[in-house]
Amino acid sequence: MSVKTSPEVQREDRTGSDPDAARVMRCTALVRSGFISRAARTLGQLDLPAVDTKTIDTLRGLHPAASGTPPPLPLNAPIHTIDTAAMTSLVARKLKNGSSGGPSGWTGELVFALMDDPDCIQGLGALIGDMLNGHLPDQARAYLTCSVLIPVSKPGGGIRPIAVSEVFYRLTSLYALHLVRDILPKIFEPIQLGVGSVGGSERAVHLLKAGLATMGPNAVVLKCDFQNAFNERKREQVLSDLFNEDLLQPIWKLSHWAYKAPSELLVLDNGEICASISSEQGVKQGDGLGSLLFSLSMQRIYRLTTRNVRRVRCVAVADDLNLVGPAADVLCAFDDLSVDIQDTGLRLRAS
Repeated sequence: MSVKTSPEVQREDRTGSDPDAARVMRCTALVRSGFISRAARTLGQLDLPAVDTKTIDTLRGLHPAASGTPPPLPLNAPIHTIDTAAMTSLVARKLKNGSSGGPSGWTGELVFALMDDPDCIQGLGALIGDMLNGHLPDQARAYLTCSVLIPVSKPGGGIRPIAVSEVFYRLTSLYALHLVRDILPKIFEPIQLGVGSVGGSERAVHLLKAGLATMGPNAVVLKCDFQNAFNERKREQVLSDLFNEDLLQPIWKLSHWAYKAPSELLVLDNGEICASISSEQGVKQGDGLGSLLFSLSMQRIYRLTTRNVRRVRCVAVADDLNLVGPAADVLCAFDDLSVDIQDTGLRLRAS
């Protein structure tokens, strides 16, 4: 498989010895394209680690082998017809956002350029419909679920693996989320504020501050850190929990199609493939469905955490779980959580 890179990426490659120059080049290109917020974030990003043997070995270690066999797709999974008007709106509002392309090099901007042609819209709708309904054969699936894997430096040290999906899979994920967006708060709140919640992170901070202020002089906040959570959660359990939630039937087929088998992660160095890693466990961080699927698989566990204590509140943003309440009760809840995750593939530490 060859990987094409945009002119902006190629220019960044040539300035690779000067990270600041590459970052400014990227920022300038985003500003010219009208993506001001993304450009501002680019200036504050840490330098990407060198793609060497050590980095590749680290990335491989962050993607463990499968622990089990994914469950079959339920027979009552619905079939959906694509609303091309809604799809076109998603391309303009969500997909065309300045993000890098996946393995093919196609970006949201390139897809947006097709939206003036009725035949292209019809063809794209057919492709998105086939992916949403899981109708494409495994050979096509291998290409469409393949991702570029980017090692991102974490502020505290270490590497966070971010998967950049193929743009057509990204659009299908956006469409799937569009189908269920109105019911997500009903499923996740008030515990999980990182999926489908408006201002979720800000609300989480306010809730934790309120808890410290109102739960007595011994109130504490305990941050529960799941190590490499997205990639280590047992994939078979993720899909089983999804299939037990009837409200999310619209995304059953796409999720099963995407995660019923391993997918390929390509590590690039100056636009050339230097390693291929198999994604077999958990969900890919960067996948449009990843946060929803992971959070759903943790919802029951988060809810059970406070079963033996009344004055502890769980506040989660995806895999970041915080427990707030009297110190003794919080530690009790943490002990229960440590027991509950023993068969989930997750590793836990507190801070």
